[in-house]
Amino acid sequence: MTGNYRTKDLIKQAGNLVIIGGGHRPDYLMLEFIKLAGGFGSQITILPAASYFPEQRGKEVKKELEDLGCTHVNYICRRNNEIDDEENLKKLEDTKGIFFTGGDQNKLAEFLLNTMVLERIREIYKHGGVIAGTSAGAAIMSKIMIAGYDPDWDDSIETPFQAGFRPNRARLSEGFGFLHNIIIDQHFNTRKRTERLKDAIKKNPGMLGIGIDESTAIIVHSDNTFHVVGENKVTLFSLSDFGLVQKTDTAANLLNSGEIQTLSPGDRYLFQNYTSN
Repeated sequence: MTGNYRTKDLIKQAGNLVIIGGGHRPDYLMLEFIKLAGGFGSQITILPAASYFPEQRGKEVKKELEDLGCTHVNYICRRNNEIDDEENLKKLEDTKGIFFTGGDQNKLAEFLLNTMVLERIREIYKHGGVIAGTSAGAAIMSKIMIAGYDPDWDDSIETPFQAGFRPNRARLSEGFGFLHNIIIDQHFNTRKRTERLKDAIKKNPGMLGIGIDESTAIIVHSDNTFHVVGENKVTLFSLSDFGLVQKTDTAANLLNSGEIQTLSPGDRYLFQNYTSN
């Protein structure tokens, strides 16, 4: 990748992020996660707290990973209304990969913010582990999280969308902060969330918006780049300079400011003005 950028803009972290836009997960996408976690024999821990049925979801994702060849998979659920109990913390001791399931990102934040479990997960990432999440587990990756639609939206305003869809207003709250100066939105084109992501960035004009389609992921690397994997697209929105994109079929090119840019599987992006961690 070529281009002018400053070394000090690059924030070095040892780990990787696999951020999935929801929907069906192709096997090859999950195999990328497993590879980054150290392979089939590495310990992987699932956090299904975003689900309304966490035990069931934990078992389902555990089976998915085991069917792909993983031999050491567990999951963490609240025990006796506690998350920071000894058994849960012990499960994280040898973990190399974390997987946040889908559901409601607000439930996930309520479950894990300001806990010892989340601090252990951050240590896993810092020391070379991989943090993955799909749907709600993708939204929560950023420091400022899209928590849903703004409840103050006036449903009497006529829009071209179905009644009650609230296309323009994002409700924001605190996420886990694996990404700084970046806001993630998921199920992006399927659920027509362009205007919601734009609103989130207009409320935070120094940030980069990343909309990830279903069956698609960005894999964020320690060199402040990500590349796109999956079946569909990734959309960038910014009110300032985007940075550099390495297209699969062209040379790197500096993007214009204030526009939407679409990336395809195989494309690679350099966080020039937006630190990834």
